[in-house]
Formats: sequence, structure tokens, C-alpha cells
Amino acid sequence: MNVALYLRLSESDGDLEEKGRKESYSIENQRLLLQDFVLAHPDLYGELIEYVDDGYTGTNFNRPAFQQMITDAKNGLIQVIIAKDLSRLGRNYVDMGDYLDQIFPRLGVRVIAVGSGYDSSEHVGDVSGMDAAITNFINASYSRDLSVRHRTVRAMLIKKGTPLISLLPYGYRRDPENKTEWVPDGECAEVVRGIFRMAASGHPPMEIVEWLNESKAKLPGDRMEELYRYNPRCVVTDGEYLWDSPKVSKVIKNPVYAGDFVANQSESSVFDMKKVRRVPREEWIIIRDHHVPLVDRETYEKAQKIYGVARRRDRGRPATFALKTKLRCGTCHLAFRFYEKNKKFRCSHKGMAGTHSECSQKEYSYVIAENLIFKALKKYLEDLEGMDELTRKVMEATWPAGEEKRKTDKGKVAVLKAERVRQYEGFAQGLITKEAYLEKKNRLTEEISQLESGLKEAEKRQKKDQALLREAEQACDAAAHAAESPFLTRYVANAFIKNVYVFDYDRIEIDYVTDDLLSRIVQRNLEILETLAPKEGGEGASHPYDSEYVKRLREINERIKSRPSHELEPCEVAGKRRNDK
Repeated sequence: MNVALYLRLSESDGDLEEKGRKESYSIENQRLLLQDFVLAHPDLYGELIEYVDDGYTGTNFNRPAFQQMITDAKNGLIQVIIAKDLSRLGRNYVDMGDYLDQIFPRLGVRVIAVGSGYDSSEHVGDVSGMDAAITNFINASYSRDLSVRHRTVRAMLIKKGTPLISLLPYGYRRDPENKTEWVPDGECAEVVRGIFRMAASGHPPMEIVEWLNESKAKLPGDRMEELYRYNPRCVVTDGEYLWDSPKVSKVIKNPVYAGDFVANQSESSVFDMKKVRRVPREEWIIIRDHHVPLVDRETYEKAQKIYGVARRRDRGRPATFALKTKLRCGTCHLAFRFYEKNKKFRCSHKGMAGTHSECSQKEYSYVIAENLIFKALKKYLEDLEGMDELTRKVMEATWPAGEEKRKTDKGKVAVLKAERVRQYEGFAQGLITKEAYLEKKNRLTEEISQLESGLKEAEKRQKKDQALLREAEQACDAAAHAAESPFLTRYVANAFIKNVYVFDYDRIEIDYVTDDLLSRIVQRNLEILETLAPKEGGEGASHPYDSEYVKRLREINERIKSRPSHELEPCEVAGKRRNDK
């Protein structure tokens, strides 16, 4: 039996950085509590598997360790989940109720919350129990109430002149002698001043961008990583991480450089932390002359008159087609910009980062791209065709022998344990010496341990094989559905395509979602077939080993390692682009 210990803490308790700790004290305490609980309950003896979410909120279930635990439970790798209390598993009482009443019972997983006195085995055939429902509701209410109090106290402190901000804006750093004071950050402060000088003099944003990239001015993300070990940069590749017009515009529009502190520009919903809304300007909290300005107010106001109010161009309705967000520039890896009107797409990074960017400004038809990618996908799906049946046939060939070996080994364990008992009885009756008994006992115990370890590994391997087979069946079902589709749908794209990269020299490469799964299926089949292959010079046993199977699997394996590229012709663009005057 595998027992999962789930440990969670919303925020680290502040001891990681100063003491070099790898996890919070609270996580350690939860671990000790749960381990003691398991030791005190013999029915829970088994392999302990830890899932730790250190620094994740309980108001939602977007936690890596929790999601991995659910995946393992679906694959039958764990049978019991133990947490300190129900709030560690989650504070959203509606979703938590679904997990306790629907998901965990269907997976056959027993759930224990030590501090809450909850054990799902006591509610078989019943809902999660009134006590648990009330506890979940209280946890959710407590979380919302705590959030409201936190916001109220935060707003009060800001209005009193104590801004609660951990990461200072680019161009500022904390005074080493007084952590509450902001001081200019040397070279970065000079970069900000240069941006405002050029903006106030009427230089277009792209001229400022060219100057910054030419002078290799330190980027905001790089400086934040130096100061705070945190880089908020987007997914752009290293070579294309450059100053661009949005970064320049963000600096120019920020009143912090005139000495003002602005807070409460946006807020998240109390009931759903993922929903964020923009707060009306009249509700902003503004502290005038809060810190040393980097530019005088006259220069700041002059820059605002030129660039402060951005002109909104009518770019048309955004495209809503199957590959939206998946088609990416092969150079910078940013998503392309698409528009319904002209049915084209191109990389916008070049236009924002200037001549230092190596991205292409070629335009492509996404109708042509979609057809080409759909043809490539159908060719790719041929590798999945029948893979579930092949995997089942190969695995089933090993199951009888494996079952027979497990039965034999279990019998050996029973015999060895009985012999160990007889040796003890002989020692107790004085028939054998203590030294002889201990020597015999240690040898028997070692043999038993080796056999039980082998049985445990075999059971684990079988469960992994069964989980892999289920994944293969699901993938093959989805592939069959995709093969019947007359065109590329959003559902099919999401099921099989992770990203499509278009390179400057008109080449596209497709990154498939199922590549890892297909690779695992192929590797496992090859491993099993290797053990089933007839020995050279020996008689061929009855098994599904066939040279055609092996040949196909190896060909698929090679294709996964070196996915073929596809040619994509750029569009002929007649007349001016929409953004041209």
C-alpha cells in the first residue's frame, strides 16, 4: 500500500533565505505530525510518498504537487492521502466537497485529515459528512475574511505613507542604511533619465529603443534578477531579450519617476483570486513626493503630453482560429499576431525591438499554414495508430510469466518466514545455540527482504505499465477522432499540438503534446520485446516478438528524435500594411 503525505503552506515563513533552508518550518512540522500518525496506525503501514506545495495558496488547486498527487491517484499509484487538516488540501469548500464526495471515492483513495478528525473510510456510501462540509465552509470563509482584512490594513498603511512593496521599480533600489527609503540605482537611474530626456525632446519611441539597445543599457528584468533574484521577463529567447517600445512606454508613463507613489491600480476578486480588475483612476491611492524623483516634474509632464496618451489603432478583430497562441516565431518564441481581416500573421517583436532583433517581418497566410500543419499532424498520427493494441499485446505476453513468478516468490517468502519461526522455537527450546540462531535468522531475513523487494518492484512496474496502457488507449482514441476530422479544430490542436515554430527561412517545426507519451510507449515496448526475443541458436518460444514490430517502433523512435521540418511560403502583400500611413 502506498500512502501519500500531502504538505502545504501558503507562504514560506521567512527562514529560507537567511538560514539557507530548503523548506519552511511549518512543512517540517507537518511532516513529523503525519509520520507520527502513520506509525501509530498499523493499518497505514506502507511506502510513504511526499507531495509538498511550499508557498502555494489553498484557495485554488493549481498547485504542482497536488496535481501530481491526483495524477498518481488516477494511475493507481497511491491508495491513501493524509494531510494535517482539510484546509491543507484546499480552502474552496465547493471544489473540496467535489474531491471528497466524488473524485477520491471513485479513485478508491482513502483521505485522512488528522487535525480535522476526518477519515473518508468512516463515510462509505455517504457524503463527506456534515462536520467536514462545515469545516470546508469555515476554511473558505476564513480565507476570504483574511483577504479582506489584509487589503484594509494594506490600504490604511499606504495612506499613512508606508507603501508595502517588495520589488522597487527599475531605476531605484533600497537605501542599505534605511530599507524604507528609495534611492537612485546608479546606471539604471541614468538610463531612465536618458529615456525621459529623449521623450521630452520629441524623439519617437523606436529611436529611444535603438539608442537603448545600441548602448546595451541594462534591461529591467536583468536588474531585478540581480537585486531580488526574480526576473519578470516573458518567454522570449535570450538573444531576443531586448529593449522594445512597450518597455519604453511603461517607463515614460510611470509617475514613480517624478517622485510619486501610486497604489491600488488593480485588485483581485475576493471570491476568485484569478480574476483581476482595473481600478478607476479616481480610486487610486497616490502619495505625492514620496521619494527622490529621477526626473523633474516639468520634464515628466512634457513627456506625458507627447507620449502619455497612447493612440489606439483599429487593428481589427483578433483571430479566433485553431492555432491561435500556438503559432510562434522560431527566433524569439513569442506568439504571432493574427487578424481576421487579411487572414495573415507575422511576428510583432521585430517592430517593437528594432534593428537589433533578428526576427523576420514576413507575413504568412494562416489558412495555408493551418492546412500544412493539419497534413503534418495526420502523418504524425499514423505513428499512434494501433499503438494501444500493440502495447496491450506485448504487455499481455509478459503477464502470465510475471504472475507465475510472483506466486512462486510469495510461496518462497511464506516458507522462509515459517522456517524463521521454527528456528526461533528451536532456540527457545535450547536445541540450537544463540549464535547459530542469529546467523540463521539474519540469513533468512535477508532472503525474505530481497524477495519482498523484488515483489514490490514487480507490483510497481505492473501498475506503471497499466497506467501507460491507459494513456496509450486515450491517445489512440483522440487520434482516431482527429483522423476523422475534415479540418483542424481547436479540440484537435489542443490535444496534440503544443507549439508550432516558424523560422526566418520559411521553415516550421511542430512540437507535439504526445511526443513524450509516444516515446515512453515505444521505449517500454522495445524493453519488453528485447526480453521476449528468441536467443541466438535457441528455440523460439511463443511470444508476440516480430521483426516488423521492432522495425516500426525503432522508426517511430527516430522520427521523435528528429522531427521533420516543413516549408512555409511567405505571403505576397499587396499595397500598404494596415499599420502604415
